[in-house]
Amino acid sequence: VMFNAGGKPYSGGRRDVDLYVYDDDLYRRFLIVKDVAEVVEPIHESFYGRREFCVRDPNGFLVTFSVGDA
Repeated sequence: VMFNAGGKPYSGGRRDVDLYVYDDDLYRRFLIVKDVAEVVEPIHESFYGRREFCVRDPNGFLVTFSVGDA
């Protein structure tokens, strides 16, 4: 679980909590998850140096899968 401080309000959909899942095989995980969850952000390089993708779970929460150095 990642706690954010000083972030900006999120105006799109539901975002009560951020859940980050660290995975050594991000591409394999994406191939599994993309067919069972709404992909909000495809695999990309974040501004803080991690490769990640983001999906929305059935309850509307965002889950980010991530790999790389923070």
